[in-house]
Amino acid sequence: MNLRAFLALALATLIAVSAVFAVLTAQNAGPTAREPGSPMVPELAANTAAVTRIVMTRAGDKTTIKRIAGSGDDAKWVVEEFSDYPSHPLLVRDVIGGVSHLQSMEAKTRRPDLYSKLDVDDPTSAKARSTRLEMFDAGGKKLADIIIGKTKSAMPGQESLYVRRPDEDRAWLVRGKAEAPYNRIGWVDNQVLVIDLPRLKTATLNTPAKGPRVHVFKKSTDERDFTIEGMPADYEVKDIFGAEDVARVIQQLSFEDVRPADKLAINITAKPWAEFVAFDGLKIDLWLQEAAGKNWVAVRAMAAPGVTLAAPAPAAAAPDAAPDNQESGEKPRDVAAEIKTINEKVTPWVFAIPSYENGNLRKTLEDLIQKKPDDKTK
Repeated sequence: MNLRAFLALALATLIAVSAVFAVLTAQNAGPTAREPGSPMVPELAANTAAVTRIVMTRAGDKTTIKRIAGSGDDAKWVVEEFSDYPSHPLLVRDVIGGVSHLQSMEAKTRRPDLYSKLDVDDPTSAKARSTRLEMFDAGGKKLADIIIGKTKSAMPGQESLYVRRPDEDRAWLVRGKAEAPYNRIGWVDNQVLVIDLPRLKTATLNTPAKGPRVHVFKKSTDERDFTIEGMPADYEVKDIFGAEDVARVIQQLSFEDVRPADKLAINITAKPWAEFVAFDGLKIDLWLQEAAGKNWVAVRAMAAPGVTLAAPAPAAAAPDAAPDNQESGEKPRDVAAEIKTINEKVTPWVFAIPSYENGNLRKTLEDLIQKKPDDKTK
């Protein structure tokens, strides 16, 4: 081999080696250079207190959580898409803290066709199970942007999951726990009312679609079942729990959407659609209205007619027993304070309720009772 041929071969070899090196470098640069245990979102790890806005994208739906006042554990957060309804401050704190503490463990796939196996694919797709969390400071600077994927281990002290930063094509297995709510409703306390069913004395639906009003009642707290007013002797209940379902509406009344009361005017000076009265004097009124394809309720709490509420006297402690010992009786309930608390929560808002609760509020007497079958044996 002459010198010219040798130099040509050497040059070709050098070019080939350089190309391989370039490919390997491109494949391993950036994301794969992370040291195990390093913060996955270092920008957030140093600035958790600066977060004022979180944007969650999941299954093509975006939810925006904003800090409107305070800081730390005293911060007040709201959900923008729920007309700035209050969010859980401790939940927000845990989401921010969880993302900030994620630590890299092992580099995973960079192939987009495999992202869905780890749930780190594009969360704007309606079928995606991934969750993208973006966090910003007051000036709009992005402090975090990460796609949360499938959990690998949920064992205490060994939590790990798959994530991907949207600005990188490499997925990662990371150490830590970052749980965001599954959907928008998970960011708020969507319980409108929680009233123990045994407290209820009567439930009345004043404006059913047809027929007389529906009124169910108990004569005493010792009664287990509600009686349906106006049921003829030759009729019987269709469903053993039918009357109870009417009363049960306020046991755990939740919402699916919420608006400021002044954005959807419901006439609360009219006769309530539904009235619930407790043995202890609490009365709950509901007004129902359809709008934008949803069923909305306005809620108010008050004292039942003829009832004067006063702060309960302190319960005397039984000898050798704790003051709240169930055998010596429950602590007296301050119904006046309960009314105040309920109204402070519900007065600014109207609530879109689930379809099954709407169905219970629209029941008629015909829905609850039926004529007894003829006795063919006589």
